Order: sequence, then C-alpha cells, then structure tokens
Amino acid sequence: MMGKNHGCSKKSLKEKVVQIYEAFFRGEDPSCGNPNFWDELFLLRVNVDFIEEEFERMNSEELIRLKDPVNNLFYHSVCALKADHQIRIVNALQTLCALVRGVYKKTHGDFGFDVINLLVGFDVAESQMQVLIEYLTKFLTGGYPASLKSVVLKFLLILVTATENVSQNTLLEYLMMNSVFEAIIQLLTDPQTRLIHGYDAILLLTILVNYRKYETANPYIVKLSIVDNEVALNGYGQVVSVALSEFNRKFSQEEEEPQGGFLTTLTSMVGNMFVAEENGMEKKSLR
Repeated sequence: MMGKNHGCSKKSLKEKVVQIYEAFFRGEDPSCGNPNFWDELFLLRVNVDFIEEEFERMNSEELIRLKDPVNNLFYHSVCALKADHQIRIVNALQTLCALVRGVYKKTHGDFGFDVINLLVGFDVAESQMQVLIEYLTKFLTGGYPASLKSVVLKFLLILVTATENVSQNTLLEYLMMNSVFEAIIQLLTDPQTRLIHGYDAILLLTILVNYRKYETANPYIVKLSIVDNEVALNGYGQVVSVALSEFNRKFSQEEEEPQGGFLTTLTSMVGNMFVAEENGMEKKSLR
C-alpha cells in the first residue's frame, strides 16, 4: 500500500511540473500570487524532454511571442544557483540546459544575436551571463560534490556546442569576457577531479580555444600558451594520453574482431553500403 502511494506521489509531482511548464509555454506567469513559487519549482524534478519537445513543436512566431516567459525562466534559473540546497542548484542547471538546447534547436541555423535576446534578453544579457559564469566557476573550484561539478561541465559543453560552427555561437562572447580557464586548470591540477572530470574539462577547453581563433585575440589561447603550472600541464597530458589510448584500444579491437559466418558477412556488407568513404580514409590515416 505504501509503495502504491509513493508511486502516486511521484506521478502527481511530475504532473505538477508539467502543468507549470505548460503555463509558461502558453505565455502565462504561474508565479503570480505565490511568493514561494520559484523556491518550490526548483525542488521539483526537471522534465527536460518535455521542455525540449515544447520548443520543437512551436513555430518561429510562437517562439518570438514566448520571449518574455523564456527570459523570466532563464533569469530565475540563474537566481536559483545561489541556493544552499543542492537539489535546487542541479534542477536550475538542468532547466538552463533545456532552455539553451530548445532555443538553439529552434533557430534553424540563424545564430545571430536574436538567440541571445530570445534566451536571456538583450538588456540584461551581459549582467546575467556574468552572474551565471561566476556561479559556474564557484561550483567547479569550490568544495562541491563531483556530481554537481559534472552537471556544471555538462551545461558548459551544451553551451559551447549549441552550434556546429563554434565561431558562430555568439553566447561564447560571454565566456570570453568571463573566463572559466582558471577553473578548468584547477580541475586538471587536482588528481581526484582530473580523474573524474578531466576528459570533459579538456574537451571544453579545446572548443573554447577554437572560438574565432583566426579573427580575434582568444584569451584562452593566450592563457594556455603561458601556463607554467607543471602539475596542471602534466595533468593535461595524462588526460589526452588516456583518451588517445582508449581510442586506439577500441580501434584495434574493432580491427581484430574475428569474422563470423554468412549472416555476419552479409550484415557487414549491407552496413558498409551506408558508410561514407571518409570512414575508410580516416582509418588509414589513423593507422
């Protein structure tokens, strides 16, 4: 009986958060008349799929009409990062992940400053992004759980990979003005955080150093070129070495897999029909 009630409780919580999202996407402000609304919202489990699906369903005109509600949700998600409650912080970060992915997917290749306006709002973008990045840096460098640091890195990776061409991602301008370089280096310096977060940290740094690197002075390139912390540099090398070794191991395993019978051969032949020639060229190049 207790298990049944617990299941009903979880279902009602999910329905409650979906109802709140639906109000947002109708252009309403569900916080009206409830001073505790935002504290209560970020205690509810985030339904990321629902948020992204709602963005996917709307057309461009509907997205433009939802600018104010989206800006409002973004603003309060950033505000929730100052909470003492880790659940609120994680839920706020996951909400930000869903908003960034949802808005960028809906722009269909238009990576102009309209995205910033739709997501954050032109008038407050600079101050909002500064506050956001300050919180992210604090979580990465402070004595916070590894799980929270992982969510922060996930959000930053979503932010920097929102466009296929990194140099067209105008949100990265705020990461140029408010650097997370020192936080990344600190993750690589500490053996424990390097083991858990090293790969994501290196991936993030690699993308950041490629932002408009031929057009302007990229601060991440400059800072990386003058790093004199031997521990951090050794950590950087270890992460790259481990990643490359794992890649080579998987490649060798794939090459050495024994051939199967007729069905395996036929499956392989059919599969190869749909694999671009570049894949074969890439293997030869790697070898």
